[in-house]
Amino acid sequence: MSGTGITPATDTRTRVLLSFAMDNHGAAFAYWLRDRLMKTHGWYAPNAVYMDCVASRELTTEHARTMDQHTGPKVAGHVYVAPDEREKFTSQGYKPIGALNPLWNEMYVTAMQQAQAMVMMVMPEYMASEWCLKEWGQFEEENIRRAGGGQSLLKGVAISFIGKLDQPTQTGKPINVTNVTVLPVAKVYGLGGLLWHKDDFGIGEGDYQKLCGILGPLT
Repeated sequence: MSGTGITPATDTRTRVLLSFAMDNHGAAFAYWLRDRLMKTHGWYAPNAVYMDCVASRELTTEHARTMDQHTGPKVAGHVYVAPDEREKFTSQGYKPIGALNPLWNEMYVTAMQQAQAMVMMVMPEYMASEWCLKEWGQFEEENIRRAGGGQSLLKGVAISFIGKLDQPTQTGKPINVTNVTVLPVAKVYGLGGLLWHKDDFGIGEGDYQKLCGILGPLT
């Protein structure tokens, strides 16, 4: 599938919102999928395919080697960043940039209100994450809001690495898949590029094309 043309970077609307767990190479997959979708559709604005960690770095950032070195009063509208040296990341060969952005969820909800589709990348780590499940709940709330205002619903697509989404979550109940298309996929290793680490994974070309078909035309 190819894009219909190049969209100017000045068009900053979010088209697709990503929801993912960073653990166990989930962040690398999200970066890879974002790159594929943006190239497929000819999108160049940073938030066209929205990742909260990318959006934070589009703001004015203050850098330090560790978060503890960010001392003193914080400047409103600035984001404070430092390498995330938690063992669960460094053991995988990564030091992602951790952002101390108190507005991250407000920005996420704003992007959700603009988006035409939301893609959830469901792995065991996703199902165990309080924040990922909160994002899924916000997806449900957004569609209630849209339905009440007579707007088109936000399309949900769950890329599932765990098969059917009928497992209980922290609440003891399965997640609500109303308005969500579940796409079962398998991990594909050794793709290279953004997926440079031996344990990084993507999905096969057939599954990617299925995803694009489910998403449909995005303007």
